[in-house]
Amino acid sequence: MAGHGLSDETRTRVQELRTRLVELEIEFATNTAEFDDGIEVGLDDLVGLHDSYIERLAPGSEDGTYRISMAYPDVIPFFDNSPRRDLREALSFKFNNRARNANTDVLAETLRLRAEIATLFGLASWAHYRMEVKMAKTPEAVEEFYASLLDHFRRLVPSKLRPYLSFWRRTATNYRFARGIGRTTTRNK
Repeated sequence: MAGHGLSDETRTRVQELRTRLVELEIEFATNTAEFDDGIEVGLDDLVGLHDSYIERLAPGSEDGTYRISMAYPDVIPFFDNSPRRDLREALSFKFNNRARNANTDVLAETLRLRAEIATLFGLASWAHYRMEVKMAKTPEAVEEFYASLLDHFRRLVPSKLRPYLSFWRRTATNYRFARGIGRTTTRNK
């Protein structure tokens, strides 16, 4: 939305807010990219991973250990190939919480600015603002569409797939649409 119907003063304020949002996006990405963390594992913990992967890992703080950093070349192969669920979960928790402390204030300010932009356009929320120019037009229309899909898919799921659906219900993490199929769970182990 360009804001052509807004006053000059309001349009200037919207542009200031949008500029600040870009700055916050860059700050968030920088904080995340520069965050240095990882897990340390022994050679026995790397069973099943390719030798070339192991060779390029940085050494850990103790002899015979390796450091799996938050860099994608370290994380993705470990997620995909490690048989150690406990280590994958530990790495996943750290990876998904990268720069959390540094980015909490960035996210809080981002949410405030988005709410202000929506208000300046006379809309109920940032979701309404973002959907205004989309085919669906409103967040409620998107929710209704998803609900209609879920009803359709429920009827199509053969009984032999139900155990997989049951597993998905138990393991879904923070997927808002999961509530349409089953309960949403959050795993913070």
